[in-house]
Amino acid sequence: MSQKKRKCGFSLIELLISSSLILILITGTAQLLIFSLAAKRTADSHFTAVRRASSRLEELKSLPFDDESLKAGSHEEEIADPASPEKFTIHSRVEDIDENLKKIVLAIHPLGKPQRRTAFCLLLCRELEF
Repeated sequence: MSQKKRKCGFSLIELLISSSLILILITGTAQLLIFSLAAKRTADSHFTAVRRASSRLEELKSLPFDDESLKAGSHEEEIADPASPEKFTIHSRVEDIDENLKKIVLAIHPLGKPQRRTAFCLLLCRELEF
């Protein structure tokens, strides 16, 4: 009776297949991580722009109706946010719709990236005082 010896361990083919599977999983996870970090950076930039624009609109709402800053015309300024290293450009346009109503259109985007623009519209009424 001859007994066959049982071989222990893994063959070279099994090691190559398992190494390939692990490499594919790690590569997929790394790509997902890179994509999620880019999405987070974009969302943070958008959130900062919205927060700065909201702050600017609140400043404009607090001014008297006949203030110099609310005269009809276009204005542009660059602002830096202390909480973010990114700078933003704010374009504002004031239109007199009639003697008691003004329309303010505010557009903000990161400096040098006008394709990532966010726009807001504010109507100010003299009779309602906002």
